[in-house]
Amino acid sequence: MVNNDGLIAAFILDGKGGGQRVGWNEIRQWKPTAGLLWVHLNFEAPEVQQWIEEESRYGNRIRGLSIHHP
Repeated sequence: MVNNDGLIAAFILDGKGGGQRVGWNEIRQWKPTAGLLWVHLNFEAPEVQQWIEEESRYGNRIRGLSIHHP
C-alpha cells in the first residue's frame, strides 16, 4: 500500500529474522545501533525527494541513480 507521503513500507530489522514496521518518525530518529533500517519509497513523491536531499545521509549517492519504471 502506497501512502500519500511516498513511504511504501519501512522496517527496522533485528538481525534475528524479525523486525518492526516503522513510519517517518522512526526513520528520522533511527540510529545504526537500533538495527538495520530497510525503506521502500516512491521516489516520485515530493516528501521522499525532500527526505533524500535534506535528511538522509545518502542524497549524493541516490541523486546519481537512474530510476527505471517497468
